[in-house]
Amino acid sequence: MNSELIGTFVLPDEKLGEMNSNSMKVGNGLVISNGSLVSSKCGILRFKKPDKYWIDNNQKRYTPIVGQPVIGFITQKVGTEYLVDLGTNIPAVLSFFGFPGATKKNRPQLKINDTVYARIIASNGTEEPQIVCMDKNERASGFGQLEGGYCFKCSLNLSRKFLQPRNKILSYLGKKLKFEIAVGVNGRIWINSGSVQDTILITNAIQRTEGLTEKPARKVINMLFDNMM
Repeated sequence: MNSELIGTFVLPDEKLGEMNSNSMKVGNGLVISNGSLVSSKCGILRFKKPDKYWIDNNQKRYTPIVGQPVIGFITQKVGTEYLVDLGTNIPAVLSFFGFPGATKKNRPQLKINDTVYARIIASNGTEEPQIVCMDKNERASGFGQLEGGYCFKCSLNLSRKFLQPRNKILSYLGKKLKFEIAVGVNGRIWINSGSVQDTILITNAIQRTEGLTEKPARKVINMLFDNMM
C-alpha cells in the first residue's frame, strides 16, 4: 500500500498499491482487484490504525489547507485588509498587499462581491485563514480578481477532481470551446467564455461529469454538444 496517498484525493479506478497484509480491512469506496487496492469512487483516501482503509467522499464544508487554490467573494473592507467568503465558518483575510507588486499607491481596488482567485498561506483551524493573490514566487500565475464570467458551486470532490494534473476532461472541453476557467478546491468553479450560451453549456458539461472517469465523461460531453449545436 502506498502510504503517500493517504489524505490525498483519488479518482475512480486508480490503483493505490498492493495488498501487503491479510489483515487489511477495506472500507467504503475501495475494492480488491488482482491483489491490488483500487478506488471505486473519487474522494479522500483515509486510514485508521491498525489496518483500515476507506474513501471519504462525504465532506461538505471546506477546511482551508495551506497552499490550496480557492475562489472567494469580497464581503468587507477592514483597515488594510479585505474579508473574503470562502464558504468556511470563518472568513479569510486578504491583505491589500497580497498581490504582485502591490504598494499603498498601486494595488487593486476591490469592491464588495468582487470575486478573487487566491491561495491559502496560513490556516490553523481557529483563526481567520490568510490568503494572497499570487504564487510562492509572488507572481500572478492566474491568481487575482476574476472579472466577468460566471461562478458556480459544486461538490468538493468535483473541484478537487479538476485540479488533479492527470485529469484530462477540461482539456477535452477546451477542444470544443474556448473558455477561461479557475477552479477553487473549496467547491467553486469560475467560467468565462464567449457567450452566455457557451458558459451554460460548459457549466452543464462540468457538472454532469461528476463521478465519471475520462471515457464516460467524454461521451456525456459529446452528447451535450451534439444536442446544443
